Amino acid sequence: KEPTLELLQSRFNTPLVDVAREFRVSLTMMKRLCRKLGIQRWPHRQIRSLDKLLFELEERISATTSARELSYLQEQVALLEKKRRLVTRGASSGLQSALRNALFMADP
Repeated sequence: KEPTLELLQSRFNTPLVDVAREFRVSLTMMKRLCRKLGIQRWPHRQIRSLDKLLFELEERISATTSARELSYLQEQVALLEKKRRLVTRGASSGLQSALRNALFMADP
């Protein structure tokens, strides 16, 4: 039985090779399945990058004493979380690579 789009979306934070191994299919077969479901490019690296930035912001939030800086950092966290959701949604909706990259590179 083939994995569904929802099941694959839940694995976007995992490298594609690990997901293929989990489903016991080759990497090529996994890529074909992704294309069939509208996933043009596996978003693991973009999500990992955003998660790293979120982690760094959370550390800065815990260390800050300024209410003004705290407000700014919380705003940045909210924007990065929104960007993460958009990257995930964009990957599964088959966005063209130029548009997907523009979305990822946009300043939060």
